[in-house]
Amino acid sequence: MASSSKSPQANRQRSDRTFDPFDKRTTWGRDLPGWREPRAYNKTKNWNFRERNLVAEWQSHKDTGPTKAQLFAGVAGALALASCNNDTAREEPTDVSTSDVAPPTAEAALPDPSTPQGFVDAAASSDMYEIEAAKLAQQEGKSEKVKSFAQMMITDHTASTEKLKAAVSQAVGLTVPTAMQAKHRANLDALIAAGDNFDAMYAQQQAAAHEEALALLKSQAQNGTVASIKAFAGEIAPIVEGHLGHAKELP
Repeated sequence: MASSSKSPQANRQRSDRTFDPFDKRTTWGRDLPGWREPRAYNKTKNWNFRERNLVAEWQSHKDTGPTKAQLFAGVAGALALASCNNDTAREEPTDVSTSDVAPPTAEAALPDPSTPQGFVDAAASSDMYEIEAAKLAQQEGKSEKVKSFAQMMITDHTASTEKLKAAVSQAVGLTVPTAMQAKHRANLDALIAAGDNFDAMYAQQQAAAHEEALALLKSQAQNGTVASIKAFAGEIAPIVEGHLGHAKELP
């Protein structure tokens, strides 16, 4: 009677199939990304060293890699974070009042010259300009009439500055500026660069500057709300009007 037990070689082959990833009769390990069929190996089952490393790497990934539940939780967390970021990006920008934004000018807006402080600023700047322009005229002017007019400007506008300071000292909350306004600085720069055309440019500037100053003084003398400033404007207006007549006679 034949024995029912199988030979040791058959048992070894059956046992090999339980763990052999290269056995074509099994699908174990074929779901590994990048899987390739191994090269043929000899009868002693000694396969290539590189293929052994591939199996070891897959086994490590299988044992230590994230589970489906862990992967699902990670994806859900990423989606939630992306949703929060999108909500933040869609928030409306904060409104900024245009009154809080400084105008794009080289210097702050000047006070209204019809107000007491605005008038003081304009009158003081006008005096400073007249004095500095007159000093240039005495140095650069070619006409004796221009130089004589310039000397009168220095004398009269220096006196006007002192009277303005006295009027401001009698008022409350007013100050005399120490720097001239931008338009007056620009006029001085133009005179410095005038060269041979100095006399003509000086005469032109003086006529325009005194017309502006006279209008300012007359308005304040008529409508001023501070007594000392209103009195100053009324006193100086006739002097400036006389200057305007002389300026129009300059060559």
